[in-house]
Amino acid sequence: MKVEILLLRIDLTVQTILFFGAILCGFLTGVTMGAFGFFLLYVLLILGIWQLASSLIMGFILEDGKRAEFFFGSIFYVAALLFVTSFLSILNESLAGFLLLIFYALLPLGIVFWYLKLTSKSLSEVKNLENSIKFPEEMDDILDSEEIFRLIEE
Repeated sequence: MKVEILLLRIDLTVQTILFFGAILCGFLTGVTMGAFGFFLLYVLLILGIWQLASSLIMGFILEDGKRAEFFFGSIFYVAALLFVTSFLSILNESLAGFLLLIFYALLPLGIVFWYLKLTSKSLSEVKNLENSIKFPEEMDDILDSEEIFRLIEE
């Protein structure tokens, strides 16, 4: 359980740093009228790759179906993104810019935030599970004790 907690802490820390980096780049993109747009896309790309890898690794370790749904939903999103991008050239410039903002910035930020919350919730659940396991206060000479020969009653 210690390994799961460590992995979830690392995952949550990296996601949080990248998420706030994406928010900062989004803000700077708006202030500079698009000059930081590529930085925002790069940060979101790195964060997306991190979260896909996380969903695979933590999905197997924690046996979490939500992470499998996230992984396959993300694959569907990338396919939809490629589909939408193929039609941008036939649209007027303002509509294309609006669709780019939605599909390349706002939707990814929403997805990132949802997965960030899922990771935070998973970490707190694993911590609560670990805290609920009670071990005897004193383990000295437990093998010499008659307690180990007593039938387990439930």
